[in-house]
Amino acid sequence: MALHLFSHARASHIFGARVFTIMAHPRSFEREHSLGTIPALQPTGAERRLLDAALTERSRGALFAGRNNTDQYERAITGRWEKELDTLRPGTLRACTRTGFELVRDGDYLCCACGAGQECHRYWAAPFLRQAGWTVTTDHPMGK
Repeated sequence: MALHLFSHARASHIFGARVFTIMAHPRSFEREHSLGTIPALQPTGAERRLLDAALTERSRGALFAGRNNTDQYERAITGRWEKELDTLRPGTLRACTRTGFELVRDGDYLCCACGAGQECHRYWAAPFLRQAGWTVTTDHPMGK
């Protein structure tokens, strides 16, 4: 069972792909070009606040000077995935679509808007999805 963790920009060019977003704040065109969301991989309330602070840090160029908010966000979201690993397994990972819930399938694309290689929760999710039993490919230039 394979999953692909890509940016929306890259996945939108793959004809026939089932694309879902894992973004906290998908924009309208990302919602329109995806079949739905993957709640188990989206940031929740407290994680979302840490994400917003990390994005503010990044926009100010502080990401390289100090990763305080980014590190806190990474610890929070990966800590949840570690506790909820069973919800990430093939046959249990669910997508929320416009018509209800369905299982994520072999070959689906789970996407975020961060550019390839940028600090992004889709790359943090990869080892947890592998541990849960998926084969995972990413668009990270270093193959993370």
